[in-house]
Amino acid sequence: MNIAIQLLNFNETNSTDDFLKSLIPSQKDIDTYNKQSRGLENYLSDREYKRQGITDEDIVNETDESLSAFGILELDPELDLGKLIEEDEFNKAENDCKIDKFYDCIVFRKDKVNSFNKLLILFSQMEQAGIYTEFLDIDFNSVDIEAFIQLISDKMKFSKPIVLHYIYYCNE
Repeated sequence: MNIAIQLLNFNETNSTDDFLKSLIPSQKDIDTYNKQSRGLENYLSDREYKRQGITDEDIVNETDESLSAFGILELDPELDLGKLIEEDEFNKAENDCKIDKFYDCIVFRKDKVNSFNKLLILFSQMEQAGIYTEFLDIDFNSVDIEAFIQLISDKMKFSKPIVLHYIYYCNE
């Protein structure tokens, strides 16, 4: 199992003032989120298909190889993370850091710093539960946890929203 966590790029050109200042999403912000989250999914699936030698023809014909090459899963805290965190504790932290209409993401809120940090630490420790973890910058470059935290800090200095999108997936 794998999880990829990407720092998304919300800024003045693709977001509304309400979202940038108060994390209140408009349809424009939802569209921006959906576009960026699909970008991560496309990046991961294309990478896996290429790595495994899956062709466009395999994908169109839905061969067994193409269907097993990349599959998105739902993260089940009890089943997948039970060794690292209690389900109630995970659900509380995730609820503290979510935005309606955004899925599989965590958002930094000044009044919920502990929950955000708890989830970030959890993501950095998922390999202990057998889940390969990859942190990605806005351009899909893989970075270690220290560099990822630095990217978050840099974004905070410019008062930009911190939105992390994650995809839990399997590949054969």
